[in-house]
Amino acid sequence: MEGSGLVITTEETGTLATYRLLTGCVICPNSRKWTDCFLSKPVRRVWKWITEAGLQLTASELIRLEEQRVQPTSALLGEDGRQRLTEMIYFAETIPDGILETLMEHSPARDTVIGALLELLRTRRLLLI
Repeated sequence: MEGSGLVITTEETGTLATYRLLTGCVICPNSRKWTDCFLSKPVRRVWKWITEAGLQLTASELIRLEEQRVQPTSALLGEDGRQRLTEMIYFAETIPDGILETLMEHSPARDTVIGALLELLRTRRLLLI
């Protein structure tokens, strides 16, 4: 499956390796209805971004939001908040393809978001494509 491009693997370990694998995935919430009362605050915040943002967010975009300490408010969520959310994530230096992913490799928020994504994956709230 790896040879045909259906699966990506790596010999690397750690959160940087996990981050690099996640940047190649589409993060999709499981369609089942979930309660978030058992999630920690950082995991709950990432979950809210994934489920309520007006666009599909990547791992690097989620890290950027966490790095900037942007809270998932109603002004940034849903279809109406799509443009404002995009403007919170991207600026002139990060618009070129691949720049945000490279910058977020070294973000202090990377490990927090990767941990949250792995927790959501372990609890079967996420599908990675």
